[in-house]
Amino acid sequence: MPVNLTINLNWETASGDTLRMLEDLQGNIQKGHGGEQTAHLFLNLGSTIPKVKAVRRSVGRQVQSALNQLRDAKVFRTTKLSGCCFLSFHITAAGYGALGVPASKQPSGAAFRAALKARAVNLTDPPSSAWEKHVRQNKPGRVVHGLLLIADTTKAEVLAQADRWTALLSLGGITVLGREVGKA
Repeated sequence: MPVNLTINLNWETASGDTLRMLEDLQGNIQKGHGGEQTAHLFLNLGSTIPKVKAVRRSVGRQVQSALNQLRDAKVFRTTKLSGCCFLSFHITAAGYGALGVPASKQPSGAAFRAALKARAVNLTDPPSSAWEKHVRQNKPGRVVHGLLLIADTTKAEVLAQADRWTALLSLGGITVLGREVGKA
């Protein structure tokens, strides 16, 4: 039976298809990650597709599920102890293309395919000329294909994880075009 997303979901009593969906869904989709400190790594996937796919699988195994994120958030609210560093991976339409995924197999939403730059006016964003250099470039090897979001309770932990991931991603030919660190 499909999951009914038109009603509020009680994740603590979820079972069946709803439980499987929460176990399979990446965290930060249904509810914000809740980390106080964040780092956003803007990625170019490069051109060595087999290496990039191997790194993507490695990242995917460490991305937190929605269910685990909700459980960790509940523990944090009651104990103030952080469960773990939160990690999520986001890919652009250009990123799907770089991985060789045909357009027919990519998400079909017009907003997704148009990308943020083309939709800046709709989003009331500043003009792209005012954006940080790493997100406004559109040259080969400098196109943003994805984003790795890292969140935790301390800036030191977030920065350590950002450094760790930058080094690991480079082993797969993935370039970190820019890093934005902030307080959520």
